[in-house]
Amino acid sequence: MTWRAFIIGLICVAALSLLDPYSSFIRGGGWLTIGSFPAGPVLFIVVITLGLNVLLKLAVRGRELGQPELMLIWCMLIVGAAIPCEGIGRGWYTMLAGGPYYARRPDIPWDEGGALELAPEGIVLSRDPLSEAARRYYEGGDDHTRVPWVAWLRPLLNWTVFLMLLYMAVFFMCGIIRRQWVEVERLMFPLARVPLEFTEGAAAGGLLPALFTSPPFIKGMLFALGLRFIFALPLFFGADQAIELTVPIQDVLQGTPLEPMHFHNLIIHLPVVGFAYLVPADVSLSVWFFAVFSRVQLLAAHWLALPEAGGTWSPLMRWQQFGAYVVFVMGALFMSRRHLGAVLRKAVGAGRDVDDSREPIGYPVAFWGLVAAVLGCLVWYRLQGVRMLTGLVALTLILISYLIYARVVAQGGVPVVRTLWSLPHVMEGVFGARIFSPAGAVVVSAQGQLVLEGASTVLAPMAINAFRISEVFESRRRKWLLPALLAAVVV
Repeated sequence: MTWRAFIIGLICVAALSLLDPYSSFIRGGGWLTIGSFPAGPVLFIVVITLGLNVLLKLAVRGRELGQPELMLIWCMLIVGAAIPCEGIGRGWYTMLAGGPYYARRPDIPWDEGGALELAPEGIVLSRDPLSEAARRYYEGGDDHTRVPWVAWLRPLLNWTVFLMLLYMAVFFMCGIIRRQWVEVERLMFPLARVPLEFTEGAAAGGLLPALFTSPPFIKGMLFALGLRFIFALPLFFGADQAIELTVPIQDVLQGTPLEPMHFHNLIIHLPVVGFAYLVPADVSLSVWFFAVFSRVQLLAAHWLALPEAGGTWSPLMRWQQFGAYVVFVMGALFMSRRHLGAVLRKAVGAGRDVDDSREPIGYPVAFWGLVAAVLGCLVWYRLQGVRMLTGLVALTLILISYLIYARVVAQGGVPVVRTLWSLPHVMEGVFGARIFSPAGAVVVSAQGQLVLEGASTVLAPMAINAFRISEVFESRRRKWLLPALLAAVVV
């Protein structure tokens, strides 16, 4: 880990943060930051490895970027990818401006004392249905109209405080569980293995890393590129979309007694097929088994005329997923009880036999940092008029979801994990509507959309993969990983 790698990482994160909105919103391309193995960081690390590093080798031998430097850049990129479009960026601004804009429309009924009037100051762009800033966000202005940053400043800063505290909690949580998952349970971390193999031998004698001189890899890469070019050919002749490898399960079952299984047409993504080779067979089998089993449940629920049936997003699937999350986390915490006990002893000064010198975050810092971040989030909730119990439950459910995301990606290599259940609906279903104050209902609803249901890219899998990759750094330099990741989040 060096200063030049850190600076290059910051430049790449800034470039990705600018390129992704341009690709997604202006050009309509998108896909640069979606999922737990986004294309944008892959593009940057390949360009640096095959471009910048080759130039450095040709110019001054010995000045090329080594694998630890390349991995620092990669870790900063994947963490930074959790912020723009496919992370929180796609829904954040719409969430702030949506209420005041749609409240002004005469075709949408808006009751007195509705959510907009009950929203705390700083949660939305404005509580005025005639907000000019909200109108400009949706309708735009002329070429000389400036963005009303004064109106946007308060809600953006308010939510940034919460998000930074939440992200700190995620980093500290991942720092605590790293050893348990990597060294004790030995999870596969398939998405972390790919960049490691990409950059293996980056500073060796040849111009390219060893993988890029492997005949099987070259043949596979050429085959994949050729196939992608063939699929993209219709775009060159005016078509609206490229060819997709699709198994039309939904189309075949439509109109048959099996239609209530709500299968979707199966789109074959070559990168996902490649990741499947890095995952143990029992994990792949379980993914397929439960995917098919869920469809059988929907069919049985339809035959029994259960009101909860109705598809992938039905209450039946939502509540099952939520229950699975809770049980899974309880099992994971039980399996980690000895490790968590050692972390606690180290944090309170009683675990002198516990060695955390090889950890990216020392256990005392990780434990007390997590406590401080959680307390900071609870203070933020209270300042918004949310009851302490409501904030504690909401934050616990968010962290449970993030822990599940991290675990599923670490063991199964699943590129995209989505939450079916809704944060306010689950809280109301379990604790009753009285858990919410009027302001609390608005805050939790907005929060669920921002950090759970609306995001396709989540920080927790990125953070745990970054901490897994930290093993390539020297022990004394691993402590610099957390500041580098925080800098990437800020940028």
